[in-house]
Amino acid sequence: MIAAGVALFVLFLWVITQNGIAAQEPGAFFAVFGVVAGSLPVLTALWLGAAGYGFALRVLLMRDRRGCMVEELALGMATLLTVNWLVAWAGLLTQNGAIAVFGAGCLLNLLKLLPSKDDALRGRRKLVVPWSVLLLSPGLALLLVAACCPPGALWRVEAFGYDVTSYHLQLPREWMMLGGMSGLEHNVYSFLPSLIEGGYLLIGTLSGSVVDGIYTCQLFHVTLALLAAAAIGKLVALRTSTSVGVGAAGLFLALPWVTITGSMAYNEMGMMAFGAAAMLILLGETGTTRGGAVAVGLLVGAATLAKLTAGMMVAVPVGLILLLGVNPWTHAPHSPARKGRVGSPRSMTSNNVDTTGAKPPPPGGGYDVETFCRRGWFGNVQLAAIAAMAGVLMLSPYLVRNYVATGNPVFPFAAERLGAGHWDETLVERWNTAHGLSPKAEGKLDALGRQWLFNTGYGAIGGRPTLRETQNMARFDREGGVPALWIVVAVGGVLLLNQRETRRVALGLGLMLGVQVLFWMFATHMQSRFLLPTILPACVIAGLGYGRLVEVTKRKAPTVGPMVGSAMVVMVGLISYTTMVGQTRTVTDPQTGEPLPVPISVAINAPIVTSPGDPTAHPINRLPAGSKTLLVADNSGLLYLTRPFVYATAFDEAPLGRVIRASGGDPKQVASLLRSKGITHVWVHWAELYRLHRTYGHDVDVTIQGVLKLVDSGWKPIETVGRSATLYALPTP
Repeated sequence: MIAAGVALFVLFLWVITQNGIAAQEPGAFFAVFGVVAGSLPVLTALWLGAAGYGFALRVLLMRDRRGCMVEELALGMATLLTVNWLVAWAGLLTQNGAIAVFGAGCLLNLLKLLPSKDDALRGRRKLVVPWSVLLLSPGLALLLVAACCPPGALWRVEAFGYDVTSYHLQLPREWMMLGGMSGLEHNVYSFLPSLIEGGYLLIGTLSGSVVDGIYTCQLFHVTLALLAAAAIGKLVALRTSTSVGVGAAGLFLALPWVTITGSMAYNEMGMMAFGAAAMLILLGETGTTRGGAVAVGLLVGAATLAKLTAGMMVAVPVGLILLLGVNPWTHAPHSPARKGRVGSPRSMTSNNVDTTGAKPPPPGGGYDVETFCRRGWFGNVQLAAIAAMAGVLMLSPYLVRNYVATGNPVFPFAAERLGAGHWDETLVERWNTAHGLSPKAEGKLDALGRQWLFNTGYGAIGGRPTLRETQNMARFDREGGVPALWIVVAVGGVLLLNQRETRRVALGLGLMLGVQVLFWMFATHMQSRFLLPTILPACVIAGLGYGRLVEVTKRKAPTVGPMVGSAMVVMVGLISYTTMVGQTRTVTDPQTGEPLPVPISVAINAPIVTSPGDPTAHPINRLPAGSKTLLVADNSGLLYLTRPFVYATAFDEAPLGRVIRASGGDPKQVASLLRSKGITHVWVHWAELYRLHRTYGHDVDVTIQGVLKLVDSGWKPIETVGRSATLYALPTP
């Protein structure tokens, strides 16, 4: 099975890189292996460090040396990234500091060599690889190929990685130059928790620069997606079988939104990995121990540090599940045979007798099911409180940092009530307009259907073609398809509700889905990508429901279950593949002038418009040494600029607007003041300036008419890119 899985993976890799069976660009196929090999040393070091941190935490919290490797890696990576965050905040993340961050974790792996009473209980297990391991190949191949393409080459639906080059990787680049992680008044996103961005800073430090570590950063995000898939698969396997669990992991990896976000240097997969691991512990054997509650709290805290929306999308639902006590292990039969530490499903006979011969754990480790059940709601509240305190502890460094810098622990959110820092009322309103609740003209339920239920990113099949929009690029080529994933989830939910043993788990996961959807509808600006956390309970429900289907049909129709599960994963994988092919950057045909999509084989490890391999792609990079450029309304390619520049996000005070107000709007005074600040050139992105003013706003003094007035005062055009942007040289005195 392992050999077959590897062969199928290589075949998928070939088909994706060549856009078919016939060879088009064989070098692209081998380039994938080259990129991965170049990133392996850093990635291996990070995950070895995470394994050490995780093992120490698992032993400390759960008194368990034989636990799940998935839990260990999730806890360890959350710890490693938190330690790294603190070191970077202190300004100590030098090359030696970076080595110390993961090196300490690597040394903790030596604890595994110490003798333990559990060693005698381990025994030898025969490795049995299920047939469903083949279903991991499509999603893994898609993720790896996409991660080997430079930011800007793929994913029109995500503005070709705009957030990567202006925020997720640009901030670590600036922090490296500044010598530490800090809030930057020209980039409001630097005040977000940035746990994963801190990881990219660590990778950049180990690689020499963030630009040199771009592919390692993207592949690190892929490994977080794999960790999330492993946690989902393990959770499903606990209640069904290994085969079903692996299939659920394959379904997760194959989903288009996972491929899109997981292959870029985003932060979503950190949220998904830590959230899935928290669910694994919560609904696993250790979920009803105090140590398990601490671990759950640490993980949901880490998920929130990865992406703030996880606070409501992951942490709150997990807390509610703890309060409701839906863990299946807490509702086992009250028989003497069930006292002591509850074993895994595979260690139980049909009469629920523990056949491992394990002795009751020492005080603090394991639990007594009957004692817990007698505690009832008080026990649930106690565990939820423990998890909440652990989560707050995890968040506290971020809250303290923001409070010290701005007077508001959650800045830029709640700025009108808790403090606006360096912002004025106009900037606060602009941020709230763009990131707060913004009602859609189509209505909330219609938006939910278009962005979630019938959305290609969540596995919808078919649908109607959509028109390209310059104002809203975040749309797939087709919308309104058949919601294959959600049909499977609905059927799986019904099957689980009909079985007494899984009813409480189904209700808990359904509650999680409900909280996530309601939060999205009533507290966000309702973008499709923000519903990614719904995939966590969805894949678990689908996996458990599929396991129930296999159990029901295995006697009369044993092939029905495997055929249905395989067909679902393959269909979703095909959707992801066709989405990738249609989401590449376009180039202009020199003969017809029509836009042509760039083949995947050309995009892999190759310069596309702006990329690490083409440092002269941007006009600013062709300026002479000593030049310094002011950017007006364009942050899309910041990561690739090699000449000094000045910029601000659309939500911060525009540098040009500040100069215009300081000079009274006089064009000559504006140019003089800019030159006094070392500015020699100005890059104006006319199309983006127009878009910003038409959407959530821009500096009122930086308008197209106002900039044209400055240009007419003697600014010399150096280069124009289409009809969108122009590079100007300021007039000399």
